Amino acid sequence: MNVFFGIGIAIILYVVVLLGIQAFYPAKMISDYNCTYPSYPSKLNMDLEGCSNSMTVGECISYRENLTITYDKEMEEYDSCYQKFNDAQKVYNKNFFLITNLLGVALIVVASLFIVMTNISAGVSFAGLGLIVWGFARGWDSIGNSTKFVVALIIAALIIWLGVRFNTKQNKKQTKKRN
Repeated sequence: MNVFFGIGIAIILYVVVLLGIQAFYPAKMISDYNCTYPSYPSKLNMDLEGCSNSMTVGECISYRENLTITYDKEMEEYDSCYQKFNDAQKVYNKNFFLITNLLGVALIVVASLFIVMTNISAGVSFAGLGLIVWGFARGWDSIGNSTKFVVALIIAALIIWLGVRFNTKQNKKQTKKRN
């Protein structure tokens, strides 16, 4: 049962934190930017298709060139709109990286306070680790390598320090029991 509760706590806490982030700091969606991908005029697919019988060849060529110019302009507008979305998404992913790493570290620290309740401590710790990993995955392209390195180094040092602290306490307890 301890394993079940530990895994349950990890999963539920992880989901609750992600839902909390989404509720209070929602991700940008492409639909927020009203980017409309232009459809390529089917009238340009064949040589003189789309031209009426009353058009001269010159008028037809001009008509088709205008269609192409209109399509190219709409495509430029779409590319500009999509770039704005990408820029906003990059900022969001960077912030998401920072939020999940801070919350993940906080959960690991809190878990160390409940170390005597193994299932709770393990569940909270795994939720924190999951948040850290997901933050790195989501923010990977939005954060510089040096920042990722420093954050990972700090987290690794903290986890190792907490592990050493826990093992030292466990060793002292075992030594007292033997004596």
